[in-house]
Amino acid sequence: MKKLSVVALAAAATVLATSAASRATDLEVIHWWTSPGETAAVHQFRDAFNNDGAGDKWVDDAIADGNTARTTDMQRIQGGDPPGASQFNPGREYEELIKNNQLLDLTDLATAGNWEKVIRPHEVSEGCLVDGHWWCVPVNIHSWNWAWYNKKVFADAGLPEPHNFQDFLADAPKLKANGVIPFAIGGDGGGWQIAGAFGVLQTEELGKDMRDKILRDKDLALAGGPEMKKLLTDFKSLRAYSDDGYANRNWNDTWKLVDSGKAAVQIMGDWGVVNSPPRAKWAPRTMAASLASTTPIRRPRPAATCSCSPSRRTRTKKPPRSVWRT
Repeated sequence: MKKLSVVALAAAATVLATSAASRATDLEVIHWWTSPGETAAVHQFRDAFNNDGAGDKWVDDAIADGNTARTTDMQRIQGGDPPGASQFNPGREYEELIKNNQLLDLTDLATAGNWEKVIRPHEVSEGCLVDGHWWCVPVNIHSWNWAWYNKKVFADAGLPEPHNFQDFLADAPKLKANGVIPFAIGGDGGGWQIAGAFGVLQTEELGKDMRDKILRDKDLALAGGPEMKKLLTDFKSLRAYSDDGYANRNWNDTWKLVDSGKAAVQIMGDWGVVNSPPRAKWAPRTMAASLASTTPIRRPRPAATCSCSPSRRTRTKKPPRSVWRT
């Protein structure tokens, strides 16, 4: 049975170079990293693979939506025609592939490369190291808990920069009256942007302890309590401050609304920065951002196990404060 290799380029190149150096390989790679910054990262993997000295060729199969890409993967795997490598997030589908022995076991390669000691922090490996076997390579870490806002938009409306969600809600009517979209969001891919924004605000409004009691401990009293009701009411109110074009908009086009000054705020993970100019040029371009709220950064996990993106790690010298605070 032909198996899917859910690995990053570096691992795929090593496998091919060590086990079949005499055979050049065209490796089809499915991924959903299609924004300008993500594409630049993909090209780093592509170029390294194409220049591995074995005559191998990266065959790029970019699909502009994670859900669609994963669906394509699963359909092709079940049909007996999997790609050579693919981007995946750890989750139920990925676990089913392991259970059904449909992924390439990378344990020998991982042992030779001492991955268990090399990959830091150890939590990053948890999605790939399952029951003593390595099934993927983690290649990046992401944090959802960021809010991005355009400083000039607030200044032009005569408003101070927001320090928390309630500040923003209080000023949203003034932003709207000034002709901008107060809250930019997109609804593509089954609403993942909306779900992500809700999770960030859930942490902001409820705090880590209450959030975990609801999500982890299934505390029904808290889930039906006044704090959760207020959160749902506040989140619903954001619809009045978004725009009618949100329904199928992708995250990077949503980002452009804030970057261009057409919108004030977007809640989006740290990958948003890939669509910005280099950080040295940010000040004149008016963008600002900060880490989320009352929670430390959640336990990191591979954001994509065959993600075509360089490894990255977020560090903070102080505990993150408000989701809006700079």
